[in-house]
Amino acid sequence: MSDQSNRQGVLWAFSLTLLMVVGAAAANEDLRLVDAAKNQDAQQVRALLNGHPDVNVRSEDGSTALLWAAHWDDLRTAELLIRAGADANAANDFRMTPLSQACTNGSAEFVDLLLKARANPDTPIGTGETPLMTCARTGSADAVRMLLIRGANMNAKEPTQNQTALMWAAAQQHSKVVQVLIEANADLQAHSKSGFTALHFAARMGDMESLGRCWALASTSTSGHSPILKSVEDKDRGEPARREVPLERTRRRSPRRRRRWIRRARRHELRRQHAAARRHRARPGAARAVPPGPRGGSECP
Repeated sequence: MSDQSNRQGVLWAFSLTLLMVVGAAAANEDLRLVDAAKNQDAQQVRALLNGHPDVNVRSEDGSTALLWAAHWDDLRTAELLIRAGADANAANDFRMTPLSQACTNGSAEFVDLLLKARANPDTPIGTGETPLMTCARTGSADAVRMLLIRGANMNAKEPTQNQTALMWAAAQQHSKVVQVLIEANADLQAHSKSGFTALHFAARMGDMESLGRCWALASTSTSGHSPILKSVEDKDRGEPARREVPLERTRRRSPRRRRRWIRRARRHELRRQHAAARRHRARPGAARAVPPGPRGGSECP
């Protein structure tokens, strides 16, 4: 009886060891696809896909082969992986998705490929930054247009500073992206937690083209007047305005008159920054008036 029990115990131990070895081998075999994409080995990826592996297998940090292809902007490898069934929405442990990575690279072709593979255009990364915000920051107007066509929320705000895609585009001086967002009716009066609008960011960076677009196409109130123009004029004079300026009249102004208005807005923004700096230095332990940016939920640059 004891000999039979010993034989059964040996068989169980042998079977368990065999299963562990086979499982480890299978895991290593699966991770070879991720490693091949990570090492930009397109031939190895193609060879492994012929064996029909799990294309959505994840590495230790949750990265997939498709995420690595997006990281390297390897469009051909990504096409092979998607045809094999790769999940375009699979994120790693840091919530980075292939679409957000493609937007970081500013690759409109890669963004188009992922959107056709049903990637969610509004999935944020760990900091709350959406793909549209990332594309606006990197300056790819074509990618921004594709995301808007697929239903991306143009007025979404990241949670730390309440910044929108239009603010990112204005802060990075991407006038073409600003134009695309304005034409799509992005909210020009949205402001960050510190009170900055896209107009303020454009004025601070000295981007006259973006500033002019924001100025001329500022959204109007129900009375048909431009509240942005009115507020800048009021603060510039230091007194309430006698009358509001209709938006349709501002569009008929000469280029010279418009440039003068833009310079006035910039002077107002500089005065506001200097006043904020003085107030900040007056506080004990104050270091900087404007926090650095742009990533990690800090203020736009």
